[in-house]
Amino acid sequence: RSAGREVRVTREVRPPVPQPAIVEGPLGPIEARVEDPAPGAAPRAVGVVCHPHPLHGGTMQNKVVHTLARAMQELGVPTLRFNFRGVGASAGAYGDGIGEVDDALAAAAWARDRWSCDVLWLAGFSFGAAVSLEAASLARPAALVSVAPPVGRIIVAQVERPACPWLV
Repeated sequence: RSAGREVRVTREVRPPVPQPAIVEGPLGPIEARVEDPAPGAAPRAVGVVCHPHPLHGGTMQNKVVHTLARAMQELGVPTLRFNFRGVGASAGAYGDGIGEVDDALAAAAWARDRWSCDVLWLAGFSFGAAVSLEAASLARPAALVSVAPPVGRIIVAQVERPACPWLV
């Protein structure tokens, strides 16, 4: 109920089944999952979500990462979640944040190509928020979502504001 009125959801949103994907990254294959709420339809945007710190158990299976992707899917946007280098089946080893920005850029390019869509929604949680913020200047997303950015830990210098709408 909201202000005495009952709110009803008129349609049930069924999450898409995650499909495995391989993104060719700078150091080799990047393990990923694709979730497309409307297969075969031309999307208005594509979403890429970056996970928390690889050295502290962060993966594309993180519940916040999963929730970010699901929110995009509920808006009809297909998503790509991926493991940074050295995580899961992704090639390479931790790249001190710099290499992970390259991974995010590769994932964004792959998603745009996969769905023939230039409009990118980029998101990240914690370490992934720092990586996506750093990648935004080159990836040129239409929107950026940063959940719990690690200000004062990983983001220690002043950061340029992205040239797109930014939800923190």
